[in-house]
Formats: sequence, C-alpha cells, structure tokens
Amino acid sequence: MVADGGTKPDGAPEKSPLSAAAVEFFDGLGKPLSYAIPEEWPSLPVPGSLVEVSRRGRSLPALVVEVGPPTFAGKLKPLGRLLFQEPVVGKGVLRLARQLSSYCGSPLHEFLELAVPPFLRGGGTEKIGEFTAVQNVTAASGPPFREVASSPSAISMGSSFGTYLLVGDRGRRLDVYGAAALECLALGKQALFLCAEISTAEWVFRSLSSALDGDIFRERCALWHGSLPDQRRREIWQGLRTGKISILVGTDAALFLPLRWPGLFTVENEEDSGHRSSWGPNFHCRDGAIWRAKLENVPCILGSAAPTLESIHALEIGKFFRWPGEVNFSSAPAKIYPVNVGELDPQDRSLSPFLRGRLRRVLEAGQRAVLLHPSKGFSRTYCPRCTEPLRCSECSGLFTFFSDEKLHRCGHCGRTVAAADVLRCPACNASLRRVGAGIQKIDNLLNRIFPGARHLCCDGDTTSENLRGTPFDILVGTMPLLPKLHGLDIALLALLDVDFLLFPKNFRSSERAFQCFHGLRDHFPGESTEIVLQVSNLEHPALRYFLNGNPNAFYAKELAARESLGYPPFRRLLRQEFRCADAVILEKFSDRWGDFLRRELKFSSGAEHRGPVYPIPRKKKSQYCAVFYIFFPRDRLPLEPLRRIFSRFGELPRGIREILEVDPTDFDCP
Repeated sequence: MVADGGTKPDGAPEKSPLSAAAVEFFDGLGKPLSYAIPEEWPSLPVPGSLVEVSRRGRSLPALVVEVGPPTFAGKLKPLGRLLFQEPVVGKGVLRLARQLSSYCGSPLHEFLELAVPPFLRGGGTEKIGEFTAVQNVTAASGPPFREVASSPSAISMGSSFGTYLLVGDRGRRLDVYGAAALECLALGKQALFLCAEISTAEWVFRSLSSALDGDIFRERCALWHGSLPDQRRREIWQGLRTGKISILVGTDAALFLPLRWPGLFTVENEEDSGHRSSWGPNFHCRDGAIWRAKLENVPCILGSAAPTLESIHALEIGKFFRWPGEVNFSSAPAKIYPVNVGELDPQDRSLSPFLRGRLRRVLEAGQRAVLLHPSKGFSRTYCPRCTEPLRCSECSGLFTFFSDEKLHRCGHCGRTVAAADVLRCPACNASLRRVGAGIQKIDNLLNRIFPGARHLCCDGDTTSENLRGTPFDILVGTMPLLPKLHGLDIALLALLDVDFLLFPKNFRSSERAFQCFHGLRDHFPGESTEIVLQVSNLEHPALRYFLNGNPNAFYAKELAARESLGYPPFRRLLRQEFRCADAVILEKFSDRWGDFLRRELKFSSGAEHRGPVYPIPRKKKSQYCAVFYIFFPRDRLPLEPLRRIFSRFGELPRGIREILEVDPTDFDCP
C-alpha cells in the first residue's frame, strides 16, 4: 500500500533520533547517500524499502540499503516518504546484490535496477497502484507426475543447499523439471527456472504446461521476460511476493525477483554463453543462481546436454553433486554426416555435392531443410594489393557487404557505408573485391539450384518471429537461429562452416564446438532429422569425440590441457580493459601498466599477467582498447587483493577508462 510517512510492518526496528538511512539511486550516481529519518516516522525503515527523496531539487525514488547512525557530521536532508509499507527487495536479494557487486566489481545500483522493476521505481506512485499485503497462500497439489528414473524426492525440495548437475537430453531434463515443479507445489514452495533466451524460456514454459494440471498451471505458473507489458510484469511481481505464483520460468533477470517461499533454483542450458550478461551488471547467471540458492538454503539444479568444463571440474572435486543416477550424455545422432570440404574445389565448398543431393531428396519428399552459416550478409570485402579486409574507420571492425541494401555494415559497431561510396581501397586505391560467403550469398546460390522451392533467409541475432507459422522449404540463417528451431519439423539440418567453431583463437573454441554438436542432438532427438556437418578437418578432437560418442574422454583431454596452461577452472582470471580516445597515450600507458604489474605481481604467490593485448577491433565506441589478463590462484577472491595492488600505481591518467571483468567466459589467448 502507498504511504506517506505511514507506519512500518511488524518487526521493524525501534526509531532512534540519531538514525539515518543510506539509499541507492537508480540513475547511476555510483554511491549511496545518507538521509535523516523524519521524526514523525514511528519506526525505522527496513533495508530494501522504496522511498522518495529529494536530490538537487528533484524528487527521485531510491532504495534503502542500510539504517544506522549517520556518518556525516553536518545536517542531513530528511527522507521524503515511504512508497510501500513493506520492503520491495527482500533480505536475500539485497545480500545477493551486495555479494555480486563486491565480487564482480559492478556498481550496486545496477543489480538493484534488476531487483526493482521500472513499474515500481518510475512514474510516481499514482502509476504504481496499490499492492495487496503479503498473506499466507495455501499450497496447491496436483496430479502425480509420471515416474522418472531419478525423482527429485531424493533431494527433498526445500531442504538444505546443494548444487546438482543434471546432464541429459531435453526429454530427460523435462521429466526432472516437471517432477520438481510438482514437488514444490505440494510443499508450498516456489521454483524458479532460469533460461538464457526468451525462446528457451518459452519452450520450458510450454513443456511444464504439459506436465502440470491445466488449472494449476494457469493459476500458479508464469513466464517472465523483458518483452512482457508492464501490466503483466506487475501481476507476476505481486503474485511472487504473495506466494500466489509458485512456478516461474524466465530469463536471467528473473533471478532478482521476490520469492516468498523459495524452494528450488534451476538454470537450463547452463553452458549457454548467453547466461553471461552482456548488458547492465557484469555477472554470470549460473553463479548468481548458486549464490542465491545458498543464501536461501535450497537446492540448485544446473541442466545441460554438454556442461561447461567448470561444472565438470566442480563435480570431480566434490563442489557439485551428481543428479541421482548416472550422468547421461546425449549420444551422437544416427543420421549425422560429416563432409570433408577441404578436398573439394573452392566453388563447391559452400554447398558440397553431397549436401546438394540431400537437399534435392528432401525437397522431392515435400519436407523442409535448414542451413546454418556463421556469417551474416553476402560476403566480405578486401583489397587484393594490401591483402587486408575492409575495416570500419570508427572501431576497426570488419565490414560485411549486404546485397539487398547495397551497403557495408560493421559487425561490431553497426556503422553503415553505401557500397557505391567504397569501391577502392582507402590505403592504396586498388579496386576492392568481395570474397567468402554469407547467408545472403548462400541463399542466392540455392535460388539458382532450386528455383521452385520456397526460400527464407533470416539473421538469427535479430529474428524474433515465431518460425512455426512461417512457410518455407529451405531456411538459411546464422547460428543463433538454432535455439529457435526447437519443435519444428525439419528433415535436414546442415552446418555449412564448422571450421568457424573449431579454429578461432579463443581458448574455449573446442569446448564451445563440442557443446554446439550436442546442442544439435538436443534440439533434434531421434533419427527424424539428418544432420550434415561441412568441415575441413575431420580429426579435430571436439568433432571426433562427439562422433565416437565419448564425451568423458573429451572432457578429460580438455581439462588436462587447461591445467597445463593454467587456464580456468584451475586458476581465476581477471580481464582488465583500458580505453582511451588517443592510441598513442593508450600505448604508452599500457607499457607502464605492464611494467607495474610485472613488478608488483611477482610478490603475489601464483599470480601472473599477460598483455597488453590490442584486440581486433581496436576501437569500441570511438575509443582504442588495450587488454590485460591477470591469473591468480583459484582459492582467492579476485578483486579484494588486486585492488590493493592497483592502488599502489596511483590515479589513472586523464582520459584513461578502466573496465574490469571477473571470470570472463571468452578471451583471445595472448
């Protein structure tokens, strides 16, 4: 209920005349400010309460994060009014936000923005409306779910904390999720299922609807993601805090929603790189879910068809537990055809004769085919004299030519240049040429070979439409389209350039390729879909171990290689990026910083640095970049000791900006 200096709920601390409240703002101020608690308030506000305060002549919403004696000797401004009688952020979520902020180095207010949705903190109380008081909700029970080999009753939902690794195909994971949801309902607990993408969340939500009773599903289950209207998000938020909603499926931001009686946290596709936030605060949803489950003292399940090496290592050392029953990796599909395109003529490498024959058979049978390629657009552009690709002048990213728009678009910053304006090399004035293939070029080739088929070409990064109702015979798209194909009737799926997955410099390339192969089996189980892999090296370990159905050997080999190199999960890693508008100033500073780290880290046991590394593209948002990688022992928290070391350097030069990333999922091996 909206209140203006009203009473506090039962259990609030007694008011002291010397009490003050530290509040965090949502506009990026970066530090809490102290305000005096008005004398007319009968009790102190609770941390997590949403208040309205005055700052620089404006009334702004803010969140109380601490209550105690004032630390400022002067006169404090008073709090304006209390917007809700009850705290909008619970103790567990507030502690999680503090812990993630301390560990990752991101400002606390960025995590609080996820915990307090815009409909609460924006627009004033007249647009927020009144929420009902929290009340006890009787637990509902549903019909018994069909028995599965490993019932979650062995863990007892709502019992003590533990992280469980669930490895298996989607059907098995669905059985476990459905049984877990029913058990939470029976015990009066709430379960949260976290997914990296909206399409995955929608799939899990639809799957739970078939596992639960219809009335219970409609009343007690909800789907949360950023595309929902505010009214629906408001209803879900209130339903969670009152306990009316027991089962929530959502994207990673749902981790910070209020749960009245948490009983289970689940991370689906824990290996998905999308769980690593590329927006807002810098954190990994998998780690955040484990930490919140530990704070709430409830189990956490990590589901995957092919887990990360970090999870496999945590399982080996006893940090994670095996889900009851043996780990069941998805085996390689029976109808998988690796094609060695390295032995073919260059003009046949985009679409091999074998793939063309399979496409013809599929089309003659009236079935559908999907071809996935890593590159957008039509082709790249390069200078034959300089032997250099055409790059963006703003960020040095590669330009891609798009034939439908007749322009070049930077794959990094999105800058566009008309093709007619870039006909010659800016450096040597030689005529530019177009090389390679993208999805548009592949689609044009297919149109010539199969002119009577219905063609569809779409970019997986930007396609949000439901492909279920889209008519096509041949679909050409980029790799991010794969999760959106689940549930479609596809007779043939082809990956046209598997080398792109296998051979980048990133130290996770083999692991990511192995997970991608298992993802194909996960999305298209059984033998109804033929899978063609066009690759120039059939002996790559990730492909060989997948085809041989020997994932344990692959993980053992990769872990041994990581340990010999000192890479995660055997050591922690901090990525330190510096940005500056002047390349010369940045290079001089990078040399000084490298000498400083070399001198200081030699006294820190087990710590070392590598760099500077100048990434490609060199510029981000019109600023040049230099990167350092700092390795240190696994048992140490990354920022606390390193910040003390960094402080010995003194202030950074003007114009130099620092960005820290703890436990990065990607980095180019320096």
